Amino acid sequence: MVTPDAYKIPSWYTHDELGAMIGARRVAITRALGLLKNEGAVEVKRHLIYVTDREVLTRLAEAR
Repeated sequence: MVTPDAYKIPSWYTHDELGAMIGARRVAITRALGLLKNEGAVEVKRHLIYVTDREVLTRLAEAR
């Protein structure tokens, strides 16, 4: 879902659920979200994930 400031995942998921979706453990999801938040690519508000900087997200994805 597009908002004025970001792209929002309209449903909230636990770290376990996100991990199950991509075949990762909860701890890996926690670390990845922490990295993405520290880099300014995403924000988590009220259990919802907002992509705030697509360029940073793309750069980080390409670096991996």
